[in-house]
Amino acid sequence: MSFLEQFAIGPLTFLFSAAFVVLYLAARQMRRFVAYANNTDGPQERVWVYVVFLAALGLIAGGLAQGAYDDLSPCISAGYSIVECTFQM
Repeated sequence: MSFLEQFAIGPLTFLFSAAFVVLYLAARQMRRFVAYANNTDGPQERVWVYVVFLAALGLIAGGLAQGAYDDLSPCISAGYSIVECTFQM
């Protein structure tokens, strides 16, 4: 199965993108807090570069997850377990 056949746009696509950005921003805030607690300089990277990169990475990962979810949905709704559906493909 090729990459484009597995890729799909859906809710997981945007959820992964947002989650990657939020997790990065939360980790950055934690690093700022640790720097403040240790009385050292905080993070100096350009945030928007990482946000754009992680949003794009999240779109790719979410698109692949959405494609896998779309492929497994009929099998799971038929009453099979996720493990059976995954290895049946």
